[in-house]
Amino acid sequence: MALLLSSAALVAYRRGDRSVGSLVAVANRARTPVLTSAACVAEAWEAADGSGGVLGRLLEGVRQEPLDARGATAAAELCEEADMGGTDLAHLALLARHHDKVVVDDVEGMERLLRTRGTGAQVLACPGAGFK
Repeated sequence: MALLLSSAALVAYRRGDRSVGSLVAVANRARTPVLTSAACVAEAWEAADGSGGVLGRLLEGVRQEPLDARGATAAAELCEEADMGGTDLAHLALLARHHDKVVVDDVEGMERLLRTRGTGAQVLACPGAGFK
C-alpha cells in the first residue's frame, strides 16, 4: 500500500491543510510509502508563487516518480480513453495500485481514471485544495 498525493494535495499541505498533513504523518508512522508524480510536483510548484519552503520540506520525504516520454504517452492515452484532461492526474492514476490511497480534489475524475485502468485504489477527497 502507498499514499499518493496529487498536485492539489501538495498545495493543500503547503497551505497548512491538517487533513493532508495527518494522512502523511500516519503514512510515515506506518512506514507506508508516500509518492507523487513529477507532473504533480510541477503543478504544485507553479501554484506556490515563490512560497514553496513548506512544500520543499514535504517533498524531501516523498518519492517523486518521473514522467518520461513513455509515461507521458501512457498518461495521454489514459486521458483519451477516459475522455478527460489532466495529464498530471492520469500519471498519478498510472502509478496507483490496488489498496493504495490517492488524495485529490477531483474525486470523480480520479475515480474515472482508475475505473478505466481497472485499478482498485481508494480515492480520498482533499478539501479546500482548489488552486487553478
